[in-house]
Amino acid sequence: MDLDQIAVIGDCHASRLIKHNHLNTQDIRLKIWSKGGLSFSHNNEFSPYVLFEKNVMSSTIESPILDKPYNNTDNPDYSIKFSEIKNTGIVLFWMGYVDVKNFIFPNPEKDYYKILNNSILNIKKYFNNSKIMFIEPMPQFIPFISPKTEDWQEIDYKIRLKQNDIFLKNLKIITKKHDANILISQTEIMDCINKKEITEKDIVSLEVDALLENDYKKIYKLLISKLILFID
Repeated sequence: MDLDQIAVIGDCHASRLIKHNHLNTQDIRLKIWSKGGLSFSHNNEFSPYVLFEKNVMSSTIESPILDKPYNNTDNPDYSIKFSEIKNTGIVLFWMGYVDVKNFIFPNPEKDYYKILNNSILNIKKYFNNSKIMFIEPMPQFIPFISPKTEDWQEIDYKIRLKQNDIFLKNLKIITKKHDANILISQTEIMDCINKKEITEKDIVSLEVDALLENDYKKIYKLLISKLILFID
């Protein structure tokens, strides 16, 4: 496998890996397509076909200073069209944070199973020449982050933790069912950034779903190290 044939598709947390995409000393160069608010649960399933048909542009990186995105002109890789994600090599998904944080289902056990199963069927059909892999969702922050541009009902942290456990359980079941790998677990993410939980002091702002930049740097290095082991 060519080491430049690895793509990451994810939510806002994936976008914050882009700034560190030059750090590894290996030949791996990730193609990162990310979109703030991306989830499996919107429309009750995730479909790459919708993103391809609209050729959706990925989000830019959000700066730690609110409302000031990084300048794309210096690095066009910051924002790419979905059509640039090719059906080759490894396609890695880092989603689920939004599903747990913002969506409440009458029967999360049943609903997450259905949503994830339909989503992976769509993913495997679209990326039929690729190895499909997942990173477990970014763990929930104790504070409920509410950007000015969004109007989500606040969900208590304890409820989100319970939903998170149900989501992870079903992600494990569905990935095993469809022969997809989970490359990085939530436990590994938390160990990597040396945290037991994510509190207000660990994040940029109560209006931005973001860890401090150095923590994303650690997660990026963890991702590269895991990919190298998998490829070898």
